[in-house]
Amino acid sequence: MAALDGLSVDHRALDAELKTLDAAVDAIAAGVARRSDRAVAVRDAAREGAQAAVRMRDVLMDHLDSEEPVLRELFPQVSDAEVLRLRAAIVAGAPRSGPDLVMGLLHDPAPAPGAARLMDSFPAPLRWMRPLLLKRYRTQRSALGQ
Repeated sequence: MAALDGLSVDHRALDAELKTLDAAVDAIAAGVARRSDRAVAVRDAAREGAQAAVRMRDVLMDHLDSEEPVLRELFPQVSDAEVLRLRAAIVAGAPRSGPDLVMGLLHDPAPAPGAARLMDSFPAPLRWMRPLLLKRYRTQRSALGQ
């Protein structure tokens, strides 16, 4: 199904942008301190990270808008309880790195469609840490000049 293939493309794009953003944050936090042209290195890393964050936000917003209808089309006979179980399995299989970025991108600049339902699927400790993760996301975003 073409729509499902499109969602897989989105997943790969999100993964690539998250790696770019992660590398930019690492460069700002650690690597640039060793360079003589530190200000230029920080500026370049911040620009690259900010661009990756914008691209990731755009892909995520489009992805969230299209994912549930695709799943509903694929599984029309699946009960709501099974859909919830599927969501829980997807959340359980999600990468454990960068929860602050995931949380921040779900809520910035406004909560993404479906964010509340996704939040309900997160483990309780992650939901409890939401304010801390959002604060960390805002701090990283600010360091990138956004």
